[in-house]
Amino acid sequence: MIPLERLKSLKIFADIAPASLTLLGQDMVEKTYGPGTVILKEGEESGSLYLIAAGSVSVEKKLGDEGARSKIVARLEAEEFFGEMSFLENASHSATIVAQEETHIFLLPRSAVEDLIKKDPGSALDQVMTLMSGVSSRLRRTTRELVTVFEVARMMGQPTQVDELMKQVVAHLLATFGEKTSVAFYRWNPFNDEYSAISVQGAHRSLFPAVLELKAPLLADLKEGQESLPDLTGVSRVLSPLNVTLGHLVISRSDMQNNREGLFLYYAPQPRSFDAGERQMMETISAVIAPALSTARSREEDLARSRLERSKQDRTYL
Repeated sequence: MIPLERLKSLKIFADIAPASLTLLGQDMVEKTYGPGTVILKEGEESGSLYLIAAGSVSVEKKLGDEGARSKIVARLEAEEFFGEMSFLENASHSATIVAQEETHIFLLPRSAVEDLIKKDPGSALDQVMTLMSGVSSRLRRTTRELVTVFEVARMMGQPTQVDELMKQVVAHLLATFGEKTSVAFYRWNPFNDEYSAISVQGAHRSLFPAVLELKAPLLADLKEGQESLPDLTGVSRVLSPLNVTLGHLVISRSDMQNNREGLFLYYAPQPRSFDAGERQMMETISAVIAPALSTARSREEDLARSRLERSKQDRTYL
């Protein structure tokens, strides 16, 4: 049983009536998993719905027919659901879920709902509808994220200078995340081996420097395309000379064919401000704009070579 006050503390249930939450909590159980623990396996059946109360998990899919290797395809954090299709359809799980840290799960067994249906169909319906209200709130956010990706892709197709385009993209992202967020885009400058700020917008834009050096902490060790620091409490000079000690910072890099192209920085003053779906959207947007940035750089390099050749010819005729 999960007490009412614990369910009520979750944002996804903030608007649910206490009576409905109390009914839901009667059949839910809490389980705790240590870092690296497999919560459920791809292909197995559990018939349960899982809600992350605290902590985080990775979603892993098998690669190839043999399934000897797997790939992390998503990360989920507090107040995210998983196992909903298995719960609704009594089907096998489509991915393996692994705890990334100590993770607390509120679990609702399908069998408990089925038993309640036999005893009290009305209460069972109330229970399921309460859960689905939480799931639907996540689906609404997913729709918003997909629309944002589509709009950014549409912008990148416009015949406009790339720096001006990126200013429009940053403005659109800021509108998506809200006024408490700050978004910055830096473009790679191969001549001085630095990232130069193209557009910095939001309430905390003064935190972002005009230039980021590759040797800066975190940037130098950025192995993947994205790095998320969900809680900066007690961390100083995270990304020199960016100096923040509170909030959530996400760095999302746009690369093309192993070439550096651009870098997005997202910052919010509250820890764990960006959920898993939003971080996935950030990563997708970085991938969407990378080809446009690469094409623009190739054009700029061709133009520079052309100017150099003309300059050489002009000197020859003097």
